[in-house]
Amino acid sequence: MGTIKIVSKKHEHVEGLGTRAVEVDLPKVLTCETLGEFVEIMGEDFCRNYIHAQMKITFRSHIRTKMDSIKDGEFTISDEEIMALVFEDWKPEGKVRISNEDKAMAALSKLDPEALEAVLAEAKRQADKG
Repeated sequence: MGTIKIVSKKHEHVEGLGTRAVEVDLPKVLTCETLGEFVEIMGEDFCRNYIHAQMKITFRSHIRTKMDSIKDGEFTISDEEIMALVFEDWKPEGKVRISNEDKAMAALSKLDPEALEAVLAEAKRQADKG
């Protein structure tokens, strides 16, 4: 079935409480591998409403990005221009999640050899301390 680790840092600033972490079994709905399995467990109405709600959040974010864009202290696109855009064929884009390790490797690969050597030497010093 599988487990999930849940961490709470809400009271980490309180002496004696700190951070809590528990590992619990995944509920069946979080182990579904197909949309059909989700619908079977949660029901079609719930799935449709949940998907629509999440898509509205994503769509608002898409528009907000246009609204928030500035250049030289001015908005780059007016409200009228935004409202004139056609979004009939808009679809949310899936974000590709990159692991911290992959991000680090990409950053390190851009360094010149001397800088890379210095970063690795510092990382080794830090690792030897701990």
